[in-house]
Amino acid sequence: MFVQIHTLRDYSTALPNRGQDGLAKRTVYGGIERQRISSQSFKAALRDSKTLVRTAHDGSTVDDTLRALANGCGIGMSIRSALIEERIVLPKLMEKGFSEEEAKTWANAIMGLWRKADAAVASDTPLVVGEKEVDALVRAATLLKVAGTDTKEFRNMIEKPQARNKAPEAVRQAIENMRAIKANAGMDGALFGRFATGVAVDNVDSAVHVAHLVTVHPLFSVTDFFSVQDLLKTGQGEDRGGSHINTAELTSGLFYGYVVVDLRQLEENFASLDSAQRGAIVAWLIRAVAQVEPAAKLGSTAPYSCLRELMVEIGRRQPRSLIGAFENPVDRTSERSLSEEARARLIAHAAEMDALTGKSGWRVLLREHTGGTLPAVEALSDAAAKYLRAA
Repeated sequence: MFVQIHTLRDYSTALPNRGQDGLAKRTVYGGIERQRISSQSFKAALRDSKTLVRTAHDGSTVDDTLRALANGCGIGMSIRSALIEERIVLPKLMEKGFSEEEAKTWANAIMGLWRKADAAVASDTPLVVGEKEVDALVRAATLLKVAGTDTKEFRNMIEKPQARNKAPEAVRQAIENMRAIKANAGMDGALFGRFATGVAVDNVDSAVHVAHLVTVHPLFSVTDFFSVQDLLKTGQGEDRGGSHINTAELTSGLFYGYVVVDLRQLEENFASLDSAQRGAIVAWLIRAVAQVEPAAKLGSTAPYSCLRELMVEIGRRQPRSLIGAFENPVDRTSERSLSEEARARLIAHAAEMDALTGKSGWRVLLREHTGGTLPAVEALSDAAAKYLRAA
C-alpha cells in the first residue's frame, strides 16, 4: 500500500530555494519555465524543523518534531556528517576508558564499516549513522578490547555470523540486535534511506519519496535592488546612508508538492514497531508535510507559506503524481483566484486519473476536516492513521 500526499502552498515576494548562482531554482514543465523547491531542501526541513507542534489530548500544545516522534517510538535519530568519527565515536570510546591512541584505532575500525574493506578514509564524505548504531558499536568495541580482540577481527564479526560465534555473548547480542533492526539507522535514516559502500553495514531503502515542488504557473520573478544602511556616513564628501549596494531575485509562486509513503518499505524499515506506531509515523508525515517550512532568507522575506490545499490518498495502486493538472499553466479567472483554480484542477485531475488508471483508494481533502475541535491537518492525520489501523 501507498500513502500519497499532495499539497498546494504559496509564497509572496520571497526566495524559498536558490541555486549556486543565487537565483531561484528552476525547471521546465509543459514547455514553460517554472520555479521549484528541491526535494532535498524539503526533506531537510522535515528532518530539522524545531517548530512543529500538535494538540495533546488535554488540549495543550506539545512538541511534534521528528525528534519527538523518534523518542516516542523508542528510536534514536541519525547523525548526518563527515565528522562522526572524531566528534562522536572518538569521545564515546574515551569515556569508556580507551586511551587516545586506542580510541583513534577503534574509532577508525568502527567507521570503516561504512566503507569497503581497506578503502581510504574520505574525510569530506558525509555518512548517515544511527545514534543507536553508534552506541551498539561502541559497546561491542569496548567488550572486544577488554577481551584482547584485535581491531582487524571487528569487521569480520560484524560481517560474518560464523566469526561472531567466537565473541563474548554480550558482543554477539549487541551486533545482532544492531544489524537486525533497520530502524537503528535512526528515525530519519529509516524514513529517507541511506547508502553505505561498506558490506558490513546495510543500506536502507527510503520509505518516503519526495518530489521537487513546482509552481503551477510560469516563473514570477522580480529583481530587488537593495543597499545596506551605514549609520556613520553623513553625506559630507561621501555617499549618505549606504555602504553596500546589490540586487537579489525575489519570486512569488503557488507550488504543487507530492510525497509518497511506501507502506511495505515502512513496515520493513520499522519492523520493530507495532502497527499503531507505524500509523503514528504516517500521521506525523502528513502533519509535517503540511507545515514544515523549507524556505530561506527568513530575516528579509518572512517566507512562511500558506497551505492552500492538502489531499491524502491511501491505496494499493501504483502511485501517480497529479502534476498533470498543471501542464497548462494556471491563471486566475473572472470567477476564481489562482489558488482556487489550481485547487479545482487538482480535484478534477484526480477524478480523471481514477477513470484512466483506477481509483487510488481512500481519499480526503484538508477542507473536509474543518470545523472540529482539532485543527484540520491534525484531524486529517488522525483519520489517516485510523484508516490504516483498519486496513
